[in-house]
Amino acid sequence: MDDILQCPECVLRFTSRSELQQHLMLDHPRRDDDDPGKTHEHPLATPPEPRPGR
Repeated sequence: MDDILQCPECVLRFTSRSELQQHLMLDHPRRDDDDPGKTHEHPLATPPEPRPGR
C-alpha cells in the first residue's frame, strides 16, 4: 500500500511528496521575514519516520 500524505495545514491528501510540497508552497506560503527572497521547504513537509516491519 502506498503512503498517503496529508497536508498539515488543511484536509487535502496527496500521493507524492512533490505534490504536497507544491501545494504547501502555493496554497500555504510561509512568511519568512529573515530572507524574503529565499524559498524554503515547508517545515511540516518532512519525510515520515520509517515504520518497523516495512
